[in-house]
Parts: sequence; structure tokens; C-alpha cells
Amino acid sequence: MDFALTEEHRMIQKAVRRFAEQEITPTIRKCGQDQIFDRSLLPKMAIQGSLGYLYVLSTYTNVKTSHCC
Repeated sequence: MDFALTEEHRMIQKAVRRFAEQEITPTIRKCGQDQIFDRSLLPKMAIQGSLGYLYVLSTYTNVKTSHCC
């Protein structure tokens, strides 16, 4: 079984990483301290196509997203 990422997967990975570095990283410390989610990220995530990741995170990990809605 080949577990290597396809070119399409690598492109998605790069796009999401770039988004996280540019949009999420600058606010993450304050959000963590205040235990909130920066709602201004939601429209940006929707445009980028990664809004569904919140559902995946809350469903399959210990990350809680209840503070964002």
C-alpha cells in the first residue's frame, strides 16, 4: 500500500499550511489564553475551503470548537 501524498494532496497541504501561518499563527496565543476562537477566521476559512476542518477536529480529536459558534 502506498501512503505517499499525491501532488494534489501536497498542494492542499501547502495551501492550508500557508493559511495557518499567515492567518492563524498571529492570533493563536491570545485565543488560547482567552479560550476563544477568532470568528473573523471563519469567512477566510470558507473561502479557502478549509471550514470543514473544524468539524473534523471536533469530531475526531480533543479540540473543542464550541466557543466559535
